Amino acid sequence: MNVELNGVATDNMNVTIQDLTGKIVYQAEHVSAQSSFYSFDINTLIRGIYIIRIQDEIGNVSVSRFAVSK
Repeated sequence: MNVELNGVATDNMNVTIQDLTGKIVYQAEHVSAQSSFYSFDINTLIRGIYIIRIQDEIGNVSVSRFAVSK
């Protein structure tokens, strides 16, 4: 899955994905994207709705919802 990074610096990001109960199912710290997109593998996620939160090193935050329907 690719997430477009609008308003978030692409270096030194913290990425968290939570299910709707608040359980963290994916977390990566101090990651960098090669472009304005951040890519990650969702094959390990079960069917459901998730919230992705991306925060850059200066505090800008992007929050989005996405669904996995496999």
